[in-house]
Amino acid sequence: MTDVKMLELANELLNRSKEGKVDWKLIGGGIYTVRFPESIRIDIMLASGGAYLLWLYNARMQRAGELIGDRSAPEIYKTLREIHELARRKAIDAEGVIDKALDYLKASAKG
Repeated sequence: MTDVKMLELANELLNRSKEGKVDWKLIGGGIYTVRFPESIRIDIMLASGGAYLLWLYNARMQRAGELIGDRSAPEIYKTLREIHELARRKAIDAEGVIDKALDYLKASAKG
């Protein structure tokens, strides 16, 4: 049952991340994190072997759940890969950087 709920959590996290409603932060070591009320925390990372890891922590920082996505589980792998990419882009403000670069290029074209 926990795996089913963790997959449901991952899918909901993916949907909210696509909407820009998840405030991902980089905490180092390639780990992206988000905190929710009641000190719930979710981390996602790409492991050295190519698997994506999603961890859920309670207020005491005890791991309450985990989901591992590797190529042997294509649905989970695809979901976690997409969450990871959205988390990375949000954490580094990729959209803001792109907008600034575009503004600079457009301004320099006028001058």
